[in-house]
Amino acid sequence: MNGHVDIVQSLADANADLDLQSHWGNTAELWEHVHGQNHQPAILRTAIMWAATNGHVAVTRLLLNAHANKDLKDISGYTALTLASANGHTEIVEMLTDAGAAKFARASKRVREEILPAGTNSTSC
Repeated sequence: MNGHVDIVQSLADANADLDLQSHWGNTAELWEHVHGQNHQPAILRTAIMWAATNGHVAVTRLLLNAHANKDLKDISGYTALTLASANGHTEIVEMLTDAGAAKFARASKRVREEILPAGTNSTSC
């Protein structure tokens, strides 16, 4: 996604399904728009998961404002919150936490102790 805010905004404005899960975390619609082709799901990540993984603050905020589902899990059980926290993107972790993202067990002990805000329960499913 490379932080393509304009493309994500266009899709949100067109009421595209921002929660479709696809190969590299791009939604099928976004991947097709950017690359001119569609891929079969493999990792099953959504646009918000991809943005959170790569530290794209503006895209994550846009997707949250467009009501993207922040609590979907990929094929390994990771959510946007756990992916952001595992990659050290504290601003996105705080943004997702403030937006009420559910906390799942995938966050490592280091992430729970060093990255997630104090009092965050990331060990419950």
